[in-house]
Amino acid sequence: MGFNLSWLDKKEEPYSIESVWFFALLLAHFEIIIFNNAPSIF
Repeated sequence: MGFNLSWLDKKEEPYSIESVWFFALLLAHFEIIIFNNAPSIF
């Protein structure tokens, strides 16, 4: 667990912006899918 946290601390700083952009694009993609399927879900 401590090794995993230290690895995240080492890797997170150079790739923080790219990971945030990737997560934002992924979240937006899932939001589009959810909103397109909302009439059939609800």
